[in-house]
Amino acid sequence: MQAAPATLDPQQKSTWFKSLAAYATFALLLCLCQWQVVQVMVQTWLNSNAYSHGVVVVPIALWLAWRKRAWLIQESPQPNLLAAVLMLPLVLGMWLSQWVFINTLAQFALVGLLMLGAWAFFGWRVVRHILFPIGFLLFAVPFGDFMLPTLMQWTADFTVWAVRASGVPVYREGLNFVIPTGRWSVVEACSGVRYLVASLMVGSLFAYMTYQSWRRRAGFMLAALLVPIVANWLRAYMIVMLGHLSNNVIATGVDHLIYGWVFFGLVMMLLFWVGMRWAEDEPAGPVFKAQPALQGEHRGLLVVTGIALALLLVQPLATRLLISSSASAAPLNLESTLLTALPIGAQTHTPSDGYEPAFTESTDVLRQNIVLPGARDTVGLYVAMYREQDNKRRAVSSSNQIVASENANWHVTSESMQRIEVAGHAIQAKTYIVNGGYTRILLTRWYWHPGESSGQMTGSDIEAKLQLLQNRLAGRGQAGAAIVMWVPFDDSTPEHEAAAHTALAQAVQQIAPAISQTLQQAVRDASQAEPVGQAEKAAPTPVVK
Repeated sequence: MQAAPATLDPQQKSTWFKSLAAYATFALLLCLCQWQVVQVMVQTWLNSNAYSHGVVVVPIALWLAWRKRAWLIQESPQPNLLAAVLMLPLVLGMWLSQWVFINTLAQFALVGLLMLGAWAFFGWRVVRHILFPIGFLLFAVPFGDFMLPTLMQWTADFTVWAVRASGVPVYREGLNFVIPTGRWSVVEACSGVRYLVASLMVGSLFAYMTYQSWRRRAGFMLAALLVPIVANWLRAYMIVMLGHLSNNVIATGVDHLIYGWVFFGLVMMLLFWVGMRWAEDEPAGPVFKAQPALQGEHRGLLVVTGIALALLLVQPLATRLLISSSASAAPLNLESTLLTALPIGAQTHTPSDGYEPAFTESTDVLRQNIVLPGARDTVGLYVAMYREQDNKRRAVSSSNQIVASENANWHVTSESMQRIEVAGHAIQAKTYIVNGGYTRILLTRWYWHPGESSGQMTGSDIEAKLQLLQNRLAGRGQAGAAIVMWVPFDDSTPEHEAAAHTALAQAVQQIAPAISQTLQQAVRDASQAEPVGQAEKAAPTPVVK
């Protein structure tokens, strides 16, 4: 690439300096105004193996843009009013995502504002030369957890099929399977999401640096998307077979992760080696011919800067004006309230089945076993109450699990969506079958938020977030709860499962109104108590582990 000339036209140099200074100021103020979003993103980079690559995304993007300087100086920055106006939907998206505590959406909005800001402050003629460096910033967002269940299911499907094809008998339940030499389980670390995300980022960078044709770039990026998925399937199969053939001497501890990374590295090296066969030379840098600064660009820069700064202030000011919240520090006695609200003759006792969902950071927990009048089986109940939801404490969160990934005693064997009647409302709730060795339970989960009467209930994550937004706008606070109920059954025959579904549906119909009444009363009691910010000394918050 031809080096950039040593001098520029004074007017053009002044235009570039002002545009760069305005954009840098905008980016800095955006990060400061949305410091909480930035902080969550950086903490994810530092604490997650799957997204540690985010640390280098911004430096790489800046380096890629610097490599295009010979093309950039051919243009004169011209602020674009349309791009500045298009920032408004992203500001609103960030606003809403922070109100309902969807970190990923807020992070995408933040990166999107940085991308649109480049267009707004420099104009299309400049930005068209650095589209890839700007788009590369999207890899800074820790995004991919939603793929975990699907990738884990695919990995389990292929591994079981391949092991059986190798002549080894396999008994499978969900993501767990047993072979003659031992028991195996596909956990989050086996999903391959870290391989997939790393491969897609490195593969896109390789394609951009190696090819000039968009067709070849797209083809290699598609290969970088598919190859790690298949490679992870082969890795899982290889680990199981190594453990089986060695009688669990190798590939059964931390060493199987090491083998996995070595295998992944070899696969990626092979992919890049094959990709180099179609490498294209980078075109020579352009002959320098500076474009004069356009008339009125200073006025346009002022207008764009004013719009951008105003948009930065919209979200925090609107949040302060429209939303106020407070949480009580006083403990809630959910057990006694529930007991008075249950049907006459119902009994509660201390749980002894050894099962408990893994819902983290809840402010209050209700865990009871309930025996309804005339019923034979005990009904398990777990309520995780979040009196003041925020980015850390959320009823709807990927960190909340029916069975913790490190729990070796229980595992989910199947899940589906089932229609249930909850306090007179028909909702689609997530239903699971959980195996605890000698015990099986049929389980359902839904969410609750305060309402005008007994509250609002839904089994959908999205609807739960919308209910939270509605409550915050209506001034009903940001309390919420996740509710789990289950019944045991003997084995997995269709007859026993059908009987368990009937028993669980009847239990939900009888107990759910009492749960809603209990939670609604708890919210009223909390609203009448002294807020946390005014309490002299708040009691320690229990955390579910």
